[in-house]
Amino acid sequence: MKIKHKILIVDDEALTRERLGDLFIKRGLDVVFACNGKEALDICTADQTIDIVSMDCNMPVIDGYKATKKIKKIRPNLIIIAVTGNKDIEKRYKKTGFDDYFKKPVTWDGLWALIKDKLSNLWFINASVFFTEAFFIMIDFSEFFRKLNEAILIIPNIWTFD
Repeated sequence: MKIKHKILIVDDEALTRERLGDLFIKRGLDVVFACNGKEALDICTADQTIDIVSMDCNMPVIDGYKATKKIKKIRPNLIIIAVTGNKDIEKRYKKTGFDDYFKKPVTWDGLWALIKDKLSNLWFINASVFFTEAFFIMIDFSEFFRKLNEAILIIPNIWTFD
């Protein structure tokens, strides 16, 4: 079964949203759009199925830097890529909480390679979380069965008939 990933494209320019949307739809991703950082924050809060975000930095209402900080507080493992023309992004992206960045003007193959790389690492992160949780559940079950076994050994002594 193939996993279908969902990307949120956040940009205040409609043409950019449309072109990025076409790029990702053609490559099999589900696409959701937001026009500013506030909409992105609302969507990321409401829709836990979003796997990755393409975030412009200079937008009205809430800019991409502030939106990323707020989103990371509620969804720290969500992958957010800055897609911007800002020259200082190399210095700012880690401090802001972006997982990576891509400079405008966008080269479609380059952006797709970055997104695909981030999504390919996502299965590993999710699998490691799953196996960690499964390990602790097994530990809990082994302790449960040890105590159950001790209880079963005691029960026959209670029910002895003289």
